[in-house]
Amino acid sequence: MMPDDATAWAWPWWTVMVLINALNLTLCLRIFLRTASSVDEPDWRYRTWMRRMGVVFTIVGAYRSVFVCRYSTQMAWFDTLANSSLLIRGFALFAEVSFSGLFALALIQANRDLAVDPAAAMARRFTRRAPYVLWGCISLAQVFATTGVITKSELAFAIEETLWFTGFVTVLPLAVLQLRRASAMRDSGRFEPIRRFALLTVLWCGVYCAWSLCLNLPTAWGQAMVKDPVCRIW
Repeated sequence: MMPDDATAWAWPWWTVMVLINALNLTLCLRIFLRTASSVDEPDWRYRTWMRRMGVVFTIVGAYRSVFVCRYSTQMAWFDTLANSSLLIRGFALFAEVSFSGLFALALIQANRDLAVDPAAAMARRFTRRAPYVLWGCISLAQVFATTGVITKSELAFAIEETLWFTGFVTVLPLAVLQLRRASAMRDSGRFEPIRRFALLTVLWCGVYCAWSLCLNLPTAWGQAMVKDPVCRIW
């Protein structure tokens, strides 16, 4: 960690992030306890996985808001083992797999609730498999992210970012399809939660993919080409 005078400007930012994540954690635990009695619901298995993954993601997010680190430069907010980059990467593995699992399971459930089943065989396969592609890409990205932390490989980080982009750009058309279908349903009140979820997914995927394609991926691959020995050999 740098001297206090060099990081004084960042303490207000850190405080706000910690407070926001503390609020998120409180709301998450409240919802988790409130939904514990819905064991007899027909979709209990789906709810169980969503509850578990939501708790994992929120707890790790709160932890990382306190113990901030930067993988590539090995900079840590606190000079303590709890702020270890490798430890935080281990926690992040579970959080990011849970994050993608939340998206994937929600998309699969929305397909069922909306009876999304296009007539064309290719479109039907796409709607069924896109959520699994998202989860698979982000799960695979954990291998490269961990490799990057251990080896300081910029190439590994670039591949990780590419896999994240691939996962979300894959489900973007499905989210648009679900949004259009939910908006067209006659029983608008029943499908309003799905419509809001689909709208949020479209906005998230659109903004994330645009940012990744225009800024994040060019930066990541540019650094890999300049700094990574493997890329220089190529």
